[in-house]
Amino acid sequence: MASILDMEVLTETDERLIRPNDNKVIIGSNEKIKRDIGWAPEIPLRRSLEDVINFWNQ
Repeated sequence: MASILDMEVLTETDERLIRPNDNKVIIGSNEKIKRDIGWAPEIPLRRSLEDVINFWNQ
C-alpha cells in the first residue's frame, strides 16, 4: 500500500514484546491450496489493494 500511495513507512520493533520462541520470519504461501484444490487467484494483490484504497478515498 505504501508504494501505491507513494509514501514511506517506518517500522519499529519493541524488543521487549518479542518472545524468545517467536518465529523470526513468517512467509505466507498459497502453494498448498493451489496444489491440493487447484485454486488460483483471479485478481492480483496490487489491484485488490488499489480497490481498497479507492473505496476508502471516496
